[in-house]
Amino acid sequence: MGPESELLGEIRPWLRLLIADLEGNEIRRHEDRAREAAERIRSLVRGEFLNLLIQRIEKMKRDIDQLNRSLRDHPFHNERYSFHRTEEAKFKPVLRIVEIAQLSEDILERLFRADIPDDFPHRDVVKAVERLLEEPGQDIAAFEDYRHFYTFEIHMEDVETGKKTRWETRRGTGSGAEQQVPLYVAIGASLASVFATSQRETVRDRGMASALFDEAFSKLDGKNQRQMMSFYEKLGLQVLIAAPVEKKAAIQEHMETIVEVDRIGDQSFTTVVRLKPRVREALIAMNPDHMTDAAIAATLAAE
Repeated sequence: MGPESELLGEIRPWLRLLIADLEGNEIRRHEDRAREAAERIRSLVRGEFLNLLIQRIEKMKRDIDQLNRSLRDHPFHNERYSFHRTEEAKFKPVLRIVEIAQLSEDILERLFRADIPDDFPHRDVVKAVERLLEEPGQDIAAFEDYRHFYTFEIHMEDVETGKKTRWETRRGTGSGAEQQVPLYVAIGASLASVFATSQRETVRDRGMASALFDEAFSKLDGKNQRQMMSFYEKLGLQVLIAAPVEKKAAIQEHMETIVEVDRIGDQSFTTVVRLKPRVREALIAMNPDHMTDAAIAATLAAE
């Protein structure tokens, strides 16, 4: 049947009406909208979702590295503390995508595409992520928080022997002080992360980054109290402590203001003492914990 066929001439108007009807059909319009919505979702996952995830994971890595550098200079009970992370098996495909995307954005364009070549080097990773995200009943919100992708731990390393211990294995078996130190370390790390103090260059830039403690460091000896205060100071935290007067000697070299409250009968009296930098430096110089054995011996001999 050629283009000039009489039969074709008769059915052509009917075909045109049928095609117009199909193209204007409600189902077709819904199909087009569904296709557009699917493409927007793919673009969102490829772009905003994964790019934001990459930024958050990179920030987390920088924060942990910064914390570990600070902890390296502040041993507690002759041990150096450090934060570690282990990837959760379920989220490993997403983490691989994050790693690869930092070297090549091409992998993001391949997500949710049916035309991935068989020889594409990261085809298996892309398909694994798609299966994970499309899993029935999958809670997509779990992918928005990078903390679900890792198990975070605190490790302790003996300064002299190098022996390493995980807090999970020691928890419940160590002394009271050994139980407290990881908690205070974790609190300081959490507050520094919330206030983002490691990203600010000066004390003035940091603004208010308060850490409030009642009866702080109750089971730590003087040396470990000073190490903890020094650690918090290095994190850029403004520490406010309510403590009995006997704690003052251990931590006053790190304090800028001390408010002593005395109660006599029904009346309370306060005395405010401000410690300027030169006073704190003198307190540090007088502290035996900061002196070598030779310096201590020389000081005793002079007296």
